[in-house]
Amino acid sequence: MTPKKNTTSKSSRKVKSHKKLAIARSHSQEALFESMEIYQTLFEISPDSMTITDLKGNILTVNESSVRLHGYDYPEELIGKNVLSMVHPRDRERFAGMMEKMEELGAIRNLELSLLHRKGSSFMAEINGSIIRDHTGRPRGLIGIIRDISERKQAEQAIRESENRYRVLSEGALSGVYIIQNNSFVYVNPALAGMFGYSTDELKGGMSPLDLTFPPDRARVSRNIRKRLRGVADSLQYAFRGLRKDGEVIFCESLGRKVVINGKPVIMGTLLDVTEWHLAETRVIQRSDFEKLIASLSTRFINLPPEEMDRGIQNALRLIGEFAQADRSYIFIFNDKARTMSNTHEWCVRGVTSHIKQSQDLRQQDFPWIVKKIKARESIYFSDLRDLPKTARAEKAEFERQEIDSLINVPMICLGRVIGFIGFDSVKKQRQWNEEIRTIMRIAGDLFSSVIERRRMDNDICVLHRELMKTNMKLKQLALRDSQTGLFNFRYFEQAVEMEFIRARRQADPLSVMMLDIDRFKSVNDRYGLKFGDLILKQLAELIDREVRKYDTVVRSGGEEFLIITPGLNRSLALDLGRRLLEAVRAYDFGDRDEGINLTLSCAVVSYPEDGINHSGDFVRLAERVLSRPGKQTNGRLCSLPDLQKSKPVRPAGNEADAVFLRKKLEKLTRQANQDLAEAVFTFAKAIEKKIPSCAKHLEKTVYYATGIAQKIGMTGEEVERVRQAALLHDLGKIGISDRILNKQNSLTEAEYEEVKKHPQLGVDILKPVYFLQGVLPLILHHHERWDGEGYPFGLEGEEIPIGARVITIADAFEALTSGCPGRQSLSPAAALEKIQEASGRQFDPALVQKLEEIVKT
Repeated sequence: MTPKKNTTSKSSRKVKSHKKLAIARSHSQEALFESMEIYQTLFEISPDSMTITDLKGNILTVNESSVRLHGYDYPEELIGKNVLSMVHPRDRERFAGMMEKMEELGAIRNLELSLLHRKGSSFMAEINGSIIRDHTGRPRGLIGIIRDISERKQAEQAIRESENRYRVLSEGALSGVYIIQNNSFVYVNPALAGMFGYSTDELKGGMSPLDLTFPPDRARVSRNIRKRLRGVADSLQYAFRGLRKDGEVIFCESLGRKVVINGKPVIMGTLLDVTEWHLAETRVIQRSDFEKLIASLSTRFINLPPEEMDRGIQNALRLIGEFAQADRSYIFIFNDKARTMSNTHEWCVRGVTSHIKQSQDLRQQDFPWIVKKIKARESIYFSDLRDLPKTARAEKAEFERQEIDSLINVPMICLGRVIGFIGFDSVKKQRQWNEEIRTIMRIAGDLFSSVIERRRMDNDICVLHRELMKTNMKLKQLALRDSQTGLFNFRYFEQAVEMEFIRARRQADPLSVMMLDIDRFKSVNDRYGLKFGDLILKQLAELIDREVRKYDTVVRSGGEEFLIITPGLNRSLALDLGRRLLEAVRAYDFGDRDEGINLTLSCAVVSYPEDGINHSGDFVRLAERVLSRPGKQTNGRLCSLPDLQKSKPVRPAGNEADAVFLRKKLEKLTRQANQDLAEAVFTFAKAIEKKIPSCAKHLEKTVYYATGIAQKIGMTGEEVERVRQAALLHDLGKIGISDRILNKQNSLTEAEYEEVKKHPQLGVDILKPVYFLQGVLPLILHHHERWDGEGYPFGLEGEEIPIGARVITIADAFEALTSGCPGRQSLSPAAALEKIQEASGRQFDPALVQKLEEIVKT
């Protein structure tokens, strides 16, 4: 019998063992429950859509993300649905096949399907799934994680479309497109490949950018590639010379920048073929350089003396030959009388044979083709001797003898006549001269034409000069100079004008003769004496001789008349010279220390061929008619034959002739008397300056500014003359004012000022008896009126004041400000003009102030 104690002990151990097992189960269940809670929490809060189905695809449970993804409101709306119903019809078959193979596959990774939304729309999704097994390992269901990849797909689609667009643009672009990696092309478009004469496969087959670069430019291209790859320059644009597959050099412009593709730095850029643009720019620069060269040569030739002309032509041939890259340049001149042509000038580069000695007096008939072309004013050009036509057999033989490969011949045309041609040869190799160069050569032909003609004319002039010198020696023996003035006399004029007229007709050059007459010179002799008059004539002769050109001939034809022969001047230019002479005489002070006067001249111009001159004697005959033309006479007039024709009187008929003659005679005597009286009056007006020594030259300067303003505002010649006379006489009334008042240095008293204010009326009273000066009296009377009406003697305002008086007012005031008359410090012209401007609109007419500004500032 077993003791009771042992039984109890065994039973106790068994109970303890069950308790431990129960405790272990309890802990295991707690852990399981805790794990399930964690799993459930993760399932619910997952941002990805999670779905659990049975093995047939029926949904057992879904999380909130899955509900939102498919557009539902509650999980219950999805539970029980089969997942195939939520797949777009086009992908259902593929998805069903994957479901059937799940147990075999074990899992689905990154499966992309189109799923349906509750409202019928679809979206792209990425699915990852696996089998759910029980503790025995048997499959019980499926769990899937679904992610909406619509945005990613759209982005990928956009990238693909962008790549396609870039490829389309690149493949169809006119400019070259390239990608360089590791100094080799990884991409080139067809335009770039065609630019260099390769296929795209050839360039991408390991060719380097340097293989497409002209060797002298490779170092620079390589340096620019390294700069971009190293980050020294993010992008670069530069030009270089490219090398085509056929060896032709082209001009390229590259623009590229560094980019990173697949983590590797590459250079992506574009390439343009700018050869045409470069050549066009080169032609423009070439044309500009040539124009500068021609301008420089023309200037040199203008200033080149005749004895250095040949050396100048030789130097010009060298410069133009070098510019055209020719080996030889030369000039041939035709001698049509002898029917020959000669090489007169030639330049050759070193190593090229000269043929100038063998090319003298060549018969034109021996070279009919080239002579015919040149005389037809056609340029001759060929780059290959074989291009010559069969009719040029003689020329071809000569060119072969001279080893000429390429040639340009340009006709030289002067005064409508072909005088020869200029030529350029290439001997060392064939040369292509483009149209631009050939045009430039034609310009060179024009230059040499004018130079050769000038050289011929200079030779003629030299011959004529020698003949003239011989004639002068004979004329000197006949005492052909005026004893008073030292000028040539009328006998010399007759011979000289005959010779100049012959030369002018032979060379088709213009020729003008000017006749000058001193206005009212009789009154000078009467007032100052014959000795003083002789001094005036000598001073005038010296002045005229200084003012004309060195090759003009000045003649004293008698009394107060002078003649000037002006070779090469037409009527317009001779009239310009006449104006300068009249102004110079008018501004000059004639006389001695004791007496001083001003003169005016009247001038007539007769010109060949404008005036129909048939004989040298016609110049003087017509000049006398022009100078004494009928009509109102004025001092200092300048006229020509058209003026005579405009004023040609109608010849009376019958017995009226005697009456007309008598009337003209009376008019002439009256005019002479008036002129003598005017001369006395003007001389009397000059005496005013002697009453006020500090105001010397006041009248001349006032006249200068007054006539200048009158001309600026468009007054007629007669109106300007009236202003000039009034300006000379405007202060005549001061002859009746006390010298003490006129020369007072301090300010005038009121009584003294009232005395001075009388001088305009005094001047008018003095001049009233002179009939032909009646037109200037209003200008003298009102020259102290003011624009604002505060002047004297009548207080006229604005345009009530005669325009001529307003002109004299402003001229008188400006001259007084600059001259420093009594009681006033002289000002500079700028300071005086500023004072006048300040008084514009008050004392002076604003419009006339502007005209004075223009005169002072010029």
